[in-house]
Amino acid sequence: MGQDGVLLNSYQSSFKYTADDTVKHMTSQSLKKRRRILYIEDDYSIRRLVRFLLDMRPNIELVEAETAMAGLKHALQSSFDIILLDLSFPDISGYEVLHKLQSSKLHKITPVIAVSGNNMPDDIERGKQAGFFAYLTKPLDVSELSALLDHTLASMA
Repeated sequence: MGQDGVLLNSYQSSFKYTADDTVKHMTSQSLKKRRRILYIEDDYSIRRLVRFLLDMRPNIELVEAETAMAGLKHALQSSFDIILLDLSFPDISGYEVLHKLQSSKLHKITPVIAVSGNNMPDDIERGKQAGFFAYLTKPLDVSELSALLDHTLASMA
């Protein structure tokens, strides 16, 4: 995974996708449609960074949860276009949350993106095998996150 590249899971091949590529591929329709993203993250500073990034996008509503259980509750009660999920929580693991989401009718096919400080190749492979749509590592590369969100939302249009 490069500095501005995106590593996608086994459903898709690995490829480099930059923010410039995103602008070329997005349609005006996908830019206008209101999208909802759930970010389940216990680190306030990282949530704040993502909120700052997404606040610049009027077509995206960000819902935040600071515990895995609170995030799971949000996800099972409401529909989201993308779920960003940290993997390490004191209550339950991000992998358990992913499994519960994959078992739910509401989010069975929702792209769930891992956002983790576990950045060794074995960690990333485990995330791919578990079924994450993509696996981003911390410290979070803002351009990488932005390109991945743009690409994922554009593919939904």
